[in-house]
Amino acid sequence: MPDEITAMLLESVEIKKWWPELNRSQKNLQRIYGAYDYTDHKGRLRIGIDIEKKNIKPILKGYSVNGLLQQLNDWQRKYELCPKLAGILEGESLQTHTCVYCTDDIEFHNQKINEAMEAMMKKCDSFVLVRKHYDKDVHSCIMVDNNVFYGMAVVDELPTFNSKEEIKSLLTHYKNNSFADSLVYRLRDSGHYQCIDLST
Repeated sequence: MPDEITAMLLESVEIKKWWPELNRSQKNLQRIYGAYDYTDHKGRLRIGIDIEKKNIKPILKGYSVNGLLQQLNDWQRKYELCPKLAGILEGESLQTHTCVYCTDDIEFHNQKINEAMEAMMKKCDSFVLVRKHYDKDVHSCIMVDNNVFYGMAVVDELPTFNSKEEIKSLLTHYKNNSFADSLVYRLRDSGHYQCIDLST
């Protein structure tokens, strides 16, 4: 049997899946966006934001373009990247842009972009929240993988937490949404669940 929190997560997943006619809660159409890397015609690595694509892993993932732009802007300043090539500028700014970080050295530019992307990927949160049920000798396990809710299960015995794949094999995978992601992070910060970091 799920506890109250896992029941809330499951309810959210089911609402998004079935869109029940008499339940308007969370029934807004929700787009997921990703920041993706690509190579332009000059051989330069660039970053752009697009609607989530199947079978292509994004560098960053989020529910708003503005939120992703803010994250890219932070990384652009930290790694001194050209904002045009880092996917931050749009419209007329693309045509008139010049900055101190622009360079004709493609190899040097690509190295900086790769370093930034590697750091961004490492910064992504991956963790498992665990809580023992009060009346039974079972545990609720909820997993976040690369900043998004992955899935959950009630298990009799806890895994060793040595690898993500081992944990995933015990969980039921669910399509994530902003409510589920937000709830899981609130749970982590509440201290009511044991948090096992899988990021490293």
